[in-house]
Amino acid sequence: MPNHNPRIVVIEDNPLVRAGQRMLLEVVGYCVAEISAPADLADFTSLSSPDQAIIADFDLGPGMTGLDIALEIMRRAGKQIPTLILSASFGERSLAAAAAHGMPVMFKPVPEEKVLAWVAEALNRRSRVTRYPAPEPEC
Repeated sequence: MPNHNPRIVVIEDNPLVRAGQRMLLEVVGYCVAEISAPADLADFTSLSSPDQAIIADFDLGPGMTGLDIALEIMRRAGKQIPTLILSASFGERSLAAAAAHGMPVMFKPVPEEKVLAWVAEALNRRSRVTRYPAPEPEC
């Protein structure tokens, strides 16, 4: 269980799925930022803490994919951020796009334990390469 409130960005267009992911992550102590559509990027500020990860639904309808939004967040932050792509379709499009950026894909519905295990491992890998303790992010 996290002890310093790492921040997770959830990119999901379905409000029920997004609320479920928020609840799952917050109940174990993560701070959650939500993006439901590409338009939300206009008001989104980059994350400054090294303890962060992104969980992105691949298909958000017409326009940008969740992967596109995750890449834009990383561009703004000026660094790589561990990203998990979720997909409801078993199409080659999501697999190929995610693989091109070294991002894992899990197909919906994903068991909660798998999502939490991925987040914990992603943050653990990240903390092993951080040299100095980072300040605790505020939710």
